[in-house]
Amino acid sequence: MFQPFETGQRVEYANIGSAVRDRIDTLSRTLTGTTFYPEQNFAERLLVDPTGGAQLVKAEQIINRLAADARPKQLTDVRMI
Repeated sequence: MFQPFETGQRVEYANIGSAVRDRIDTLSRTLTGTTFYPEQNFAERLLVDPTGGAQLVKAEQIINRLAADARPKQLTDVRMI
């Protein structure tokens, strides 16, 4: 079945799909004001997954920022983002 992941391991995927990339881009524009992926035409979005090392580093930075923003500073704090 599934093997357990060790700290620092990465997940590999073949192609996340254009609908998922569009949603990621929308969230990135909302949070950072910039697109997550490089600009692509319609055919490229369907056929080519532009996710590379730069996007993975950017994703990790955004996730870390969201985690830090959502983490309560005190036990009595409740924050929604």
